[in-house]
Amino acid sequence: FLGFLWRSFAAEGKLGQTPVIDAWKQIVQLDSQDWAAWSQLSKYQKRMEDFDGALHSIENAISLALALPGFSHAKLSDLYEDESQILLSLGDATKAEWAVDQALSLVSEPGPHILVSKSVILWDTLSRREESLVWARRAGPSGDTLLASAALHLWHVEETVKTCQRLLDETSVDSRAYAHSCMGSAFLITKDYDKAIIHFHAAWNLVRPSDSAILLADAILDVEGH
Repeated sequence: FLGFLWRSFAAEGKLGQTPVIDAWKQIVQLDSQDWAAWSQLSKYQKRMEDFDGALHSIENAISLALALPGFSHAKLSDLYEDESQILLSLGDATKAEWAVDQALSLVSEPGPHILVSKSVILWDTLSRREESLVWARRAGPSGDTLLASAALHLWHVEETVKTCQRLLDETSVDSRAYAHSCMGSAFLITKDYDKAIIHFHAAWNLVRPSDSAILLADAILDVEGH
């Protein structure tokens, strides 16, 4: 009953002045075999940038989950993905990739969030950035922002523009501004300055102030006669 009570308070974020993260710590103290509580604690620790604590908690969650007969592969996959993100935050791309590969191996049709995680990890490994693009493509629309950025950094202009054109259909103002900014940068690479300025202006008009202002100034400086 006490464990349930603490869990309820933690979910609502109400326990006098006690932070939510402390409530989850109380829960795992009351029941150290509760994998779900360890998982939740890990999420809050990660949010607070206590990555070492988050890693300890998610490892406990995974260990407990593995000991349960018939534990859901989908839930275990989610736990491994969480572990991979924490490891990446700690700068350990090798272990992060191992964890995300475990997540991928447990589901026949991985969700886009796992595919994006794999792409991000590979991007952090500088020598494997082309491989990162492959996973971002597999993620579909969920990977478009990452794909646009990755393609741009690798100077894949055509793919950058195509991906950004899809992002322009998004309802989010930030997504559309980002797409215009990326397209502007892509057209700088091809020295199509008129198109670059058009897209930087579009980004600037959507989100002010923004980095697009700096890029717009650079584009104008690059154009002879301006």
